[in-house]
Amino acid sequence: MPYCSQFEGQRCAHCLHALDAQIAGDSLENDPYTEETKWMLAADLYKKIDDEPALLDSLPVLEDFYTDLQGSTTADLKAIDDDQRALYDMDSSVVAQLLTNRAQIEGYLALVKDGLEQLGDSSLTPVQREAILAGLNGYRDDIRDLFTWSSTALQVASSSKALAADNVIIANAGVITSELIEENDKTVNDIYLATIGKDVDGFTTTQADDLFAIANQCPMLGGNSVFKARSLYWLIDDPYDFDNASICLPYGIIVKHLVELQANEGSIVPNPATDEATLVLTRGTDAFAYLTLYNLLGSEVLRVLVPKGVTHHAFSTANIAPGLYHYKVLGDGSRIGGGKLTIAR
Repeated sequence: MPYCSQFEGQRCAHCLHALDAQIAGDSLENDPYTEETKWMLAADLYKKIDDEPALLDSLPVLEDFYTDLQGSTTADLKAIDDDQRALYDMDSSVVAQLLTNRAQIEGYLALVKDGLEQLGDSSLTPVQREAILAGLNGYRDDIRDLFTWSSTALQVASSSKALAADNVIIANAGVITSELIEENDKTVNDIYLATIGKDVDGFTTTQADDLFAIANQCPMLGGNSVFKARSLYWLIDDPYDFDNASICLPYGIIVKHLVELQANEGSIVPNPATDEATLVLTRGTDAFAYLTLYNLLGSEVLRVLVPKGVTHHAFSTANIAPGLYHYKVLGDGSRIGGGKLTIAR
């Protein structure tokens, strides 16, 4: 079963973990951690602390880590990232007025629809028809005025966004880089701000070439900006495929592939169970199958033989302690299904 599914609803983006303490204390020792990977982990931890300053009180090593990175390239790039997100912050009063305008326009459109339906009445007198037409003209003028106000507000916001993007471009140009991973961040930031950040729909040849060069790097060496560059490059050439396995292999980095999960053809009911449960299969197997139950430590606590050809097979859980268990069903030489089973009494 997918490993991470057991933590559903328990993961916290702003919580500290044991790995964070190792990153802050520069005590990561596993060989697979490249220097670039450590840089990315440190940058992510710095971002987490910068967004949640209260975390500094959690561990003494965090305050030293955060202080050491003040004024660094990591801190400068984090500030650029914050400024990029701020480009999309529109004044709340303008947003409220735009929503109000939209609601009013929809209301006037409904009135226009009603008026047009009334005009189809052959029994209307000329005076009544003129009155309805006058009302429709009034609704049209009101819709036009609201649309003009909204369009002007959005145009002003777009102009302000472009001006703010220019200011961030200047700040980004001032960031001093010494590593490829930092230069990648700076380059992708510059291209993003000059295009998406200013509502520009096209890329220059130089921008496209720079994006492709970064996008075609191994992510474990080039950093997260490799993925940003790919996202932007796919706006130019959407079908292009970047094969990490072949890109990273020349650097001695083996990229594992995700294995497509087979359809889950087995489930257990009821769940939670008490003293008995039933394995339900979507199809009978051509040979005997086995249902195996494991505790959270991975130890086998129950194995049940499932006769061939059956789709429902009851089994006892009376001797199993209450708790959460994992199960899998193996048959026909392969995995048929699996999941979680809770025993509750």
